[in-house]
Amino acid sequence: MEEKLRALAFAHHKTLQPRGLTEAKDFPTVYGLAICGPRLAIVALSAADPANGAVRTLAVCDFTESDQDLWNAVAIAMVCLAARDESRERRQGDYEELIRKLMGRMAIADMDEDL
Repeated sequence: MEEKLRALAFAHHKTLQPRGLTEAKDFPTVYGLAICGPRLAIVALSAADPANGAVRTLAVCDFTESDQDLWNAVAIAMVCLAARDESRERRQGDYEELIRKLMGRMAIADMDEDL
């Protein structure tokens, strides 16, 4: 997963850097969900420094704990909403097309790996 996060972060970085963006806040955060049975880890990587940036674990949700299932679902929903909002802010013609192509290839690779 780390390789895929870094590849997507590199694509964002490569696309945004020629536009004169230099501050870390100007680059998006790339999120990943690692699912293993009833457990899910939410990780993030900033596209500001995709080569050396740390892949940070934001949360680990364990759906076998019945008293935490609501809070786990809320944590996942919050990450999805943050990613959606950031994506909406960055909608710009050619930039969106390049990133969408890479994400499409990643989704296809994931489906092939599961077979």
